[in-house]
Amino acid sequence: MRMVRRAAEDTSGVVAVICGLAFVPLVLFIGFCIDFTNASRVETSLQATLDAGLLSVATNFQEFSSEGEMRRFEIDRRLMSFLQASGLPREVLDTIEVESTISTENVFATASATVPTYLMRIVGLDTMNVGVRAEVVAANDAPVEVALALDVTGSMVADMGTLRSGAQGFLDKVTGGRTNPNVKVGVVPFVAAVNIGNPTGRSSWIDLNANSAHHAMNLEGAWVAMKKIPGCYEQEGDGAIGGGSDGDSRGWIDLSHINGMVASVIGELFGIPDAAAANPYELRQVPASWSEDSHCYWMNPEKINNTRLFELLPGTSWKGCVEARPDPYDVDDTPPIAGRPNTLWVPYFWPDGIDAGVLWYNESSNNYLSDEPFHPDTNMADHGWGRFYSITKYRPDNKSVHIVETGPSVKGPNRACPEPLLPLTTRLQCHQFQDRQPPAL
Repeated sequence: MRMVRRAAEDTSGVVAVICGLAFVPLVLFIGFCIDFTNASRVETSLQATLDAGLLSVATNFQEFSSEGEMRRFEIDRRLMSFLQASGLPREVLDTIEVESTISTENVFATASATVPTYLMRIVGLDTMNVGVRAEVVAANDAPVEVALALDVTGSMVADMGTLRSGAQGFLDKVTGGRTNPNVKVGVVPFVAAVNIGNPTGRSSWIDLNANSAHHAMNLEGAWVAMKKIPGCYEQEGDGAIGGGSDGDSRGWIDLSHINGMVASVIGELFGIPDAAAANPYELRQVPASWSEDSHCYWMNPEKINNTRLFELLPGTSWKGCVEARPDPYDVDDTPPIAGRPNTLWVPYFWPDGIDAGVLWYNESSNNYLSDEPFHPDTNMADHGWGRFYSITKYRPDNKSVHIVETGPSVKGPNRACPEPLLPLTTRLQCHQFQDRQPPAL
């Protein structure tokens, strides 16, 4: 009896028991994740291929029989040919089923497939079913507009041939290999931004007055440097340079004064006479709700214009790239409206990076301006991030400008800006795909 009691009270080896019990559900969970990911990949491929097939059906609708059942059969065959060429594994291709429904103007189609599992077979689940659907307008006179968004970043250099041939193959399928007045196709190369071109006569599309909520938002109001005065500079470690203000400047105490050179630069930025541009940075202390004497920062102006920054730099100009519009205009077709600044496109501007040799900061890969000179009463000389955010370096008399607009190493405010997009056209030819080159970074 005593031995039984001791055995019941013995807790040695309990970790191994727990791990053993947990191993089975852990394997099942990992197996489910792997098999679910594989099924999702197949589903994504099916959806993209079905979409492409239906676009081909819609733009070549006149090729199919006028008799209802025969037309449906021919459309199913066209869609199946697309799906069989999708590159999916043979064990998946052999299970694909497709079915279309035709109304007066629309074609609706579904596609399904069975995906074999790997680890889930442990619990008897040998396959997973996936299905997709799509619908297009297929009236003979209905126009179709297609925008091909092509990734032309530096990582695509080795795959540009495949990208071009794939895009051209898609175009041939959609247009039937001929000019089709009902089909318009555009090409949108993208890197960090999209180049809409420098639109002559369409300047009303662009936020030239910096009124959009997102215009220069990475620079506006940024903390740039600390003032070398008692109670401020020695406590630098308590704050962070480069952060923006909280958008509410009430309670800030203005202590501003700065030399004439910097004031003149700001006057150039905003078209303000020197006499009225004495405060390009506002030297502020934090609100009274904080410690009133703990931090003193130089800060960028609350309004900065990317267009004006371009004008101040010698040897370059705005190439035509724009930033994405703020929500919800980034995903809808609202046209640019002058009275609604957030609907306008903000000119793309890549700020100058940090110079080499600033304490532990390495030189930025896009360093194209000297950060000097600095105001002597600040910590700018040994504070790299402050140098990054400072706008006083953007000035015509900066003698250390190194802007390179062509590859292999592009430097300047237009870095990662690709060639202009090709607007919608019915006459897009193969050579126009061949001409799209990824910009060197």
